[in-house]
Amino acid sequence: MAQAARLGEAFNLANRLHAFGAGYQLKYVSESGGLLQSASGVRIATEALNDEHARRVLAFFHLHGERVAVNWNDALRRRLAEVREHARSIVDAMDLPALAAARRAS
Repeated sequence: MAQAARLGEAFNLANRLHAFGAGYQLKYVSESGGLLQSASGVRIATEALNDEHARRVLAFFHLHGERVAVNWNDALRRRLAEVREHARSIVDAMDLPALAAARRAS
């Protein structure tokens, strides 16, 4: 969850430096939404990744621990494909979009 805190602070700083306009909106999302807990016990609230998130995303940062478990289903694959279509930037240590494409092929 340290990654999530650093990402939040980066967006906070960007908004403070952004003199005009709407600024940036950071949303934490997960497959089904709710509280996620780190290995150290820190919890972060997330929204469920939905079609609106996938269509409106400008940048997508995939944050995860060492033992990430993904519940692959058609809706998640479709939403990740939409994220790839719409996002200007995807930052993913696990290369989740490539995994989604590989899973669809099998």
